[in-house]
Amino acid sequence: MLFLISLIGIVYSTQLTLVEPSLTVPSTKKDSMPVNVADFGYVPYGKTVSGNLTYIENTCNPLNITLNTTVVLTMGSSCKFLAQAMNVQSAGAKMLIIIYNHEEDISNFLLIAEYGSDQSFIPTMMINKVDGEFLIEELKSIPIYVSVTFELKQQEIVDLQYFLSSFDLFSYLFLDEFHPFAKQMIGQITFDPIYIQFYCKECEKTGYKATNQNCISGGRYCAQDPDSDGPLTGRDVILEDLRQLCILQKNDLLIWWNYMILFNKMCFNNQQDCQSKIMNSISINETIINECMTSSFIGNNTLLDDNTILKEQRYKIMKNHQVYWPSLYINGEFYKGDLYLNNADENTVFNVEDFAVLEAICDGFLDDSRPDLCNTTGFFSIKDGELKDQTSSLIIILIWVGISMLILFFMLISFLFIRRMMLKKVRDDVGSQVDNYLKNYYKMPEAQ
Repeated sequence: MLFLISLIGIVYSTQLTLVEPSLTVPSTKKDSMPVNVADFGYVPYGKTVSGNLTYIENTCNPLNITLNTTVVLTMGSSCKFLAQAMNVQSAGAKMLIIIYNHEEDISNFLLIAEYGSDQSFIPTMMINKVDGEFLIEELKSIPIYVSVTFELKQQEIVDLQYFLSSFDLFSYLFLDEFHPFAKQMIGQITFDPIYIQFYCKECEKTGYKATNQNCISGGRYCAQDPDSDGPLTGRDVILEDLRQLCILQKNDLLIWWNYMILFNKMCFNNQQDCQSKIMNSISINETIINECMTSSFIGNNTLLDDNTILKEQRYKIMKNHQVYWPSLYINGEFYKGDLYLNNADENTVFNVEDFAVLEAICDGFLDDSRPDLCNTTGFFSIKDGELKDQTSSLIIILIWVGISMLILFFMLISFLFIRRMMLKKVRDDVGSQVDNYLKNYYKMPEAQ
């Protein structure tokens, strides 16, 4: 499934440039136009994608043509954007540009695909309707060569802001998969988890004097009910958010990360004393954490009084205009593209170059401060928070497969040779016997 979400406030700086010929775009008075990059598929940060522009009006169905690495321009349609991307990808296109078929500014929207959907390996983006109509008209008379450069602001220390919710399973996928990489980047990255929250508008009207089962602090900080008719409420989510923030505040980043990994494994199906068991198992002082949570309220009533830690979280959310999670900011810029390895587990062997978000984070470093990890190549798996190099294992497997294929080849050749020799012998024997019979046949009349 794919969604078009309104996300007013985020500014996208990526541009589609008309390289040849250098045309002036009427809406921008330049040779380029703004694009809104989809938050799915592969976004090649640090690279430029270019090619001849080909207009195909309808890409909702499989294309029975070969596109030869062209850039496809198509109209937005009633079908899913991801389906359009998969169809042009299968036909050989290297990038898809979708024309938004409404008058609204494309910068107000975010194109996302549901986790578990088919994976697209080409960048997809949207352009404004007026720009798309201009390109369609120009393509009627001349070929157009275009390019898009995908850039991130670069720094010596890369700043990561991760928007999540403590009871959202998808929020933990990135944490699980990036964990072994984060451990090798300590000191070279900053990591700031920001917990998504809402507020009760009705409670605001009454001065936050009423209680709500999905809120604390009189309705200032609320979350969705995580299990509908189950025992948990939005209040449990907010309090767990607060606990995790206190764990990070009172411990180092990797202790917080270890807690998060264990919480994901142990607590979703069993809430009874789960948090206490985890904290005890990784030497987190639960008393200090509880004191942190209690002291963060400006009074003694957690149901009505404001909370300083969550108030700071609210400020960060508003500053980034962020309502979508899980999501990542790299050096203050909203990361676009796949956030995790789709359907990966401990048995999954992956090419590290396919971990798109790692490539983007590495592109956020200045060249002289780029970690050695960013130059890693090969095949890996992730187990117990550690990166396991599977390249040598795959090489051994490939060698054995090669040897097995050679053995089978020689066995087949031997079989065919022996079969041929046996057939020759049979033919020779049969021929000899036939000759003898014929000789005897001709001798019989002479004997009479």
